[in-house]
Amino acid sequence: MVKIRLARFGKKKQPTYKVVVTNARTKRNTLALEYLGSYDPFAKKDKFKIDQDRYKYWIDNGAQPTYTVKSLMVINGYLKADIKKPTTKKSEVKKEKTESKKEEEKEAVEVKAGSKKEEKSKSDK
Repeated sequence: MVKIRLARFGKKKQPTYKVVVTNARTKRNTLALEYLGSYDPFAKKDKFKIDQDRYKYWIDNGAQPTYTVKSLMVINGYLKADIKKPTTKKSEVKKEKTESKKEEEKEAVEVKAGSKKEEKSKSDK
């Protein structure tokens, strides 16, 4: 799978980024298939530059932009705002699972307690 993402360059605590097309499994700053543009978060003008024709070419050929790249495209007016936020965090999913498990355990305990009471009442008769 091919991704369009940011590769970090620049000095310590003064990052600049290049918008690159690369294989999804490669490391962040490895050799890219193509450089599409740049992003300088500290610049006052022209923070984000990108070659729109090449971006569209890669999108048409199946490359998927990361959430950050897509956000930058929307913020700078290159795309319409149809960004879907990333899925919930793993910690939130774990919390939901543990809460549902606790509820199930409580229900199971209540059912067991109810069945024990019924058995006692039957044995008393």
